[in-house]
Amino acid sequence: MKRILAALTAALMLLCALPLHAAALELPDGDYELWQAKAYAGLSSDLSSIVSADSGTLAWGASYVINAYCRAYQATGEAFYLERAGGYLYGIFQLAEDNDGDGYKNWGTGYYSGETYEEFCVHTGAILSSAGEWANLVASSPGLWGKTEPASGMTYRALCDYLVAEATSNMIPAFDRDWSGRLGLYMSPQDSVYFNGKRVSLPNNQFLAMAAALIQFAKLSPGHEEEYLCRARRMLGRFHCKLWYDCRGDILRWKYRDWYFLLDDFSSKEDFSHGMWSARAAIMGYANGLAFTEDNIRAFARLYKSMVRGTQDEPLLAQHRDGSGTQDNELFLFIYDLSPFGDAIWSTGYKTAVFRGTVRTEDTARILLYHEGAPAPLGFGLLAPEDGAQCGGRVLFRWEPSVHACKYTLQVSRSADFSSLLVDRASILDTCAFVEGLPAGETLYWRVIAGNQGGGSFTSGARSFHVD
Repeated sequence: MKRILAALTAALMLLCALPLHAAALELPDGDYELWQAKAYAGLSSDLSSIVSADSGTLAWGASYVINAYCRAYQATGEAFYLERAGGYLYGIFQLAEDNDGDGYKNWGTGYYSGETYEEFCVHTGAILSSAGEWANLVASSPGLWGKTEPASGMTYRALCDYLVAEATSNMIPAFDRDWSGRLGLYMSPQDSVYFNGKRVSLPNNQFLAMAAALIQFAKLSPGHEEEYLCRARRMLGRFHCKLWYDCRGDILRWKYRDWYFLLDDFSSKEDFSHGMWSARAAIMGYANGLAFTEDNIRAFARLYKSMVRGTQDEPLLAQHRDGSGTQDNELFLFIYDLSPFGDAIWSTGYKTAVFRGTVRTEDTARILLYHEGAPAPLGFGLLAPEDGAQCGGRVLFRWEPSVHACKYTLQVSRSADFSSLLVDRASILDTCAFVEGLPAGETLYWRVIAGNQGGGSFTSGARSFHVD
């Protein structure tokens, strides 16, 4: 906290003097301390309005803010950010009720259908993906486990367990009746007013938001790991098959809604706002060996870079891949997660946000995490598997966050000196990842390299494990 307060004091007068529009380009890209101060100023303010029983408010507001707290913690190592997010999550989960009488607590809204209250898979997926991100960061920070989270009165570990129990016994199974094992994705509820009572497959971004949530909670609930990863893999695979590539491996476009089921309607090409959820799920899929490769994610980065319009100093983002539609979208939210996979994602997003004068509270943490002027990552420890552990065919690797790091490379080798690699998975954004297909009957070694956009890195020590 002392580091944040010092940075805040140093930058406070500059912050107060900043203009709102084009002149804001005077902000230096390399002023990392400024963005530390901006993130702290925004995320330490009263954001209790994000605690709502309305699923739309939670999905399109609270989930972004919770994600921002997680990113600020990753960037700074300050537990203050996890504390704030944990308190808000506890309040949000306390508001879940069985409003539709299906036996499961959840959140819903009447906004889209007048007075008709409905629960939406995409809303729950968005909320849970950020809740799962928070819980996984707690699981990767054993120094916090015994400390008390003030809002709930629970220890961090107990609050993490509470969120996992609620998600796996209520929110996720609330949509089991809408899961199509034949199609490998979620369908619209049979009685949905929003979908006009039609049984159709959900739009891509809607079922992919739940895929992201399932990946997060598969890491936290071993009893559900197989089921959740199987569903996530199938949804990501179905979406991947619908992407249009050219001969160079560049993504041309995809649709907001594709044809998966007999009664489905084709819909227009995907827009930037909804598409960021699809991109986020694809990034998480790659990190955990599900459906997407690193080259695929680099294609997403090239796609969004190709959507940039305007000038170098005043960039704008087109609504669609071909440049059609509105051209005043700012590069924000989860698109920053493509920074490790492509050139100029961060700098374009930074300049876009500053030029428009609309740097939201949620964006400051992402600008900070991927800041090209960040100091070198600090040391961190490996958590699981423990040294000498016996492991099965699928292994969950977990490590502590490295302060100032925004990406990690997981390496697995037969040799203790890592002279040859079985796994060399770069640009993992979380502090844990699944790996499958490791050779059985062998002792293997693993380590993690933390890195950031400024080129700094720190390599952990190594551990061994045996694959049964």
